[in-house]
Amino acid sequence: MGDLAEWNAAAGQAWNRLRLRLSRVCRFEYFRVVEVQKRGALHLHVLMWSAEPLQRDQIQRIALAAGFGCQVDLTPLSPRRHANYAAKYATKATDQRGAAPWAVDVINKRTGEVTRGRAPARYRTWSSSRQWGLTVREVRAANRAALEKSRLRRAAGAAVDQSPGSADAQGPIPVAGAPRRAGPAALAWA
Repeated sequence: MGDLAEWNAAAGQAWNRLRLRLSRVCRFEYFRVVEVQKRGALHLHVLMWSAEPLQRDQIQRIALAAGFGCQVDLTPLSPRRHANYAAKYATKATDQRGAAPWAVDVINKRTGEVTRGRAPARYRTWSSSRQWGLTVREVRAANRAALEKSRLRRAAGAAVDQSPGSADAQGPIPVAGAPRRAGPAALAWA
């Protein structure tokens, strides 16, 4: 696929192929972030946890067969380091969403002819498997509980801790997490 708009539109299908093929060789959890490179190509950054030891060459072969170029770094997950890594690319991807060329089928309403055209990009800037960290619902519930606790303390006239990350601080609680289960880990990006 020499055309970036075609590659970008097919990247979701390639990601699904990669996940399916990986699931045949190991149980894993992931957190995936999409970056738009300077040239406009979608580029995936994937943090992955596996219950089984991962073999670099095997992961690379699977990624290539799914349609990706691939670099693999098998290092243990460090929650703070890798949360920062994922947050950096998730933020960047949200800001760059309009920069990705995207190919779609266009139907001529007069003739019914189908041609390839361009449209705004349609992709998720990030996604994760079910067991990766907290769900958005859990983060929201924790934020509501912390804000309610802070409100009750204020109403009671108690001193309030406003340090960043405290339950009394204004705004959401920063939550970073790796999979809920412990075990071998890997950082991979394709």
